[in-house]
Amino acid sequence: MTSFPLFQARSAFRGDQHHCHVFGPGWMRWVPLLFVFCLALPLPGWAQQSGDSSFAQWLQEHAAYDVLSQELAKQSPTPETFFKRVRLALQRGQPEQARSLLQSYGSFDTASLEGQRLWLLAQASRMEQKWIQALLEYSQAGDHWDTATLQSRFTAEHNMRAFWQDTWRLWFWDHFNGARPLANSGQKQLLLQAASQGQQVWPESAFWKDLTSAWPDSDWEARNTFSLNGRSFPSTTVPGADRDTITKALAAVALTRPDLAREGVQAISTLPVRQFWEQVIAAFHNNAPEKTTSLTDQMQHPQTASFWQLYGPALTSLPTADTRLSNPEESFWTPFHTSLTQSPPEKALQRLEQELGSSLLSDSLVQTLHSHALGYALVADAEEAAKRHWKTLNHANLPVPLRAAALLADLPESETVFSDQPERAGQGQLLAVLANAGGQNPAPLFQAPFWIRLKATDQLEAAATQWPLDRGLVYAVNALQWAQAEASSPGRAQRLALLFPRTRAGQEAALDLARKAHTAKNPHRAWRYLSRLSPDHLATSQRIPYWEARAGLEMELGREEEALDSYATLLEMAPGRLAPEKHLKLALLAQRKNRWNWAQSQLTTLWEQKNKLSVKLQAETLFWMAEGFQYQKKMDQALTAYLRVAYAYPGQNIWAVTAMYRAALIYEQNKQFVPAGNLLQEVIKRADRESQKEAAQDRLDGIRARSGQQESSTIAPEFLF
Repeated sequence: MTSFPLFQARSAFRGDQHHCHVFGPGWMRWVPLLFVFCLALPLPGWAQQSGDSSFAQWLQEHAAYDVLSQELAKQSPTPETFFKRVRLALQRGQPEQARSLLQSYGSFDTASLEGQRLWLLAQASRMEQKWIQALLEYSQAGDHWDTATLQSRFTAEHNMRAFWQDTWRLWFWDHFNGARPLANSGQKQLLLQAASQGQQVWPESAFWKDLTSAWPDSDWEARNTFSLNGRSFPSTTVPGADRDTITKALAAVALTRPDLAREGVQAISTLPVRQFWEQVIAAFHNNAPEKTTSLTDQMQHPQTASFWQLYGPALTSLPTADTRLSNPEESFWTPFHTSLTQSPPEKALQRLEQELGSSLLSDSLVQTLHSHALGYALVADAEEAAKRHWKTLNHANLPVPLRAAALLADLPESETVFSDQPERAGQGQLLAVLANAGGQNPAPLFQAPFWIRLKATDQLEAAATQWPLDRGLVYAVNALQWAQAEASSPGRAQRLALLFPRTRAGQEAALDLARKAHTAKNPHRAWRYLSRLSPDHLATSQRIPYWEARAGLEMELGREEEALDSYATLLEMAPGRLAPEKHLKLALLAQRKNRWNWAQSQLTTLWEQKNKLSVKLQAETLFWMAEGFQYQKKMDQALTAYLRVAYAYPGQNIWAVTAMYRAALIYEQNKQFVPAGNLLQEVIKRADRESQKEAAQDRLDGIRARSGQQESSTIAPEFLF
């Protein structure tokens, strides 16, 4: 991915020099300037020149939305007024309030009004980043209108063409369930309705045209050819022997037999297939691949590079229950299972079937034995035994590797491995892709052959057009073209950020969109893009700039607490990233937010590098360290630091004089009146402002009155004898 300069967010750390009042605690805090605008009072009767309706219009024209909202709430609750209030809430960036209004009003009996209500609900959902819900509500709204109104409203909505296509894909992928992608007939009909609306509004779109013609309403049969406009796409063949080897390796993973799994994949004859499956088996053991190929390097087999971006993180983080067969708690099981793992597969299968002959087993233990027997039957190439044990099991509850092995072994009704359980959402796609990579494509209508071979970007585009619902190809074509573009395309960036938010390209696209939004002086939009990022999914080289941009933008938006957290993360990763002046102001902000320990650590870090600081910055840093000690009741350290400021930086009068005054107060509090008086006399000599001199003189007079101290600056020894 070509690097780009991140936006430099304006920060609250900009500003004037600190100014002092006299010497009281906190005298050098930042105080915002207060501006007073004097407004002339209106002449009597001026506000009555027009009615409430015209006043509301006037408020609308002047963007006085807060008062406008109050005015609309006073008006009679007609549908027109109601819709104005909802639109106003959306304009003010308050989708939750808009949704609350829409839900409280209820549905309309009139089709056109109900269509408007649903349309506004869709806009609220879209603002709340509930993409699929927005698509459903848009579709429901369109169902209340004729074709002309549908086309007019859809084409007028911002970026609707791309949003409709990409969100439809998201919706489909969320419910993708293998060979029968939408077992839920209700979801299927809703998707088909949305697709039909897409074709009505954009009849020239190849996406909707090809989709609706290739996906008949009543038929799920797959196309029989992998060609488009006479163009064929060659594919690396996975021989039957290699498919059997992969099946055995996957079953071995589920059986907790890593020895058999690794040994199996090493026997795969085709090099790219072998390398891919070695990484998959390692991932099932929670070992992320050390290095995966990029799309640029792996154009010949783009699906392999896409796989690790789309499924790699989920694969390596699968819980043990989803990768290994369960072990019951019966006392005999542990030694029995240990003996199985030390036996040849054929012998292990024989022992399991012997145990199944007992009539004293619980139902759960019978299921455990059958599932292990299935795994060993697949490893041992015992086809009939595998079919026999397969029939006894709840297929959707088996771990992912064993379900993938069942697909590759083409066991009877193997499509039942696709689970509708919410806790296993997304596993259907993973299973279908794994089976495809093993040479058995369970959904050729929606997935291109995994080992499709391409030579150039235009071939990749053609393949993605032919299989517009293949996640790997859609990701590959958009990520590759966006990376190769001289000027990154906002359209492709939006598609990557929406469809593939957890991939490297999707994260970098969101970062690019945030930068562009900030350049366009829309920090709130920039923040919404930035909030979709997870630094763990960014390239290592992008993480420090990300935290720097995030912290700056948080500061610009007034999110000071969050900004401090982000800057803390940034400074842990790159201690020298901030300029000393900015680092100091960050520490002062932390003091203002009562994060004294962290502020003191940052000031200490700066002070340790004092030779790199200007004399002025050295004096200021040491002064604020002293105040930090004082606030934390570490008075000895505070006194020493104040005195060092006064001694070492006499040329920095504002800091030196104030430090002497603060030190004098500490001495006075400790009833050490002589050094307190001496310091106050020095303050009176050196202070630039009369108010400072007067404050020091008043304090000195008070000390003399209480202690009887005269002008002498030394104390003679007192002897009794």
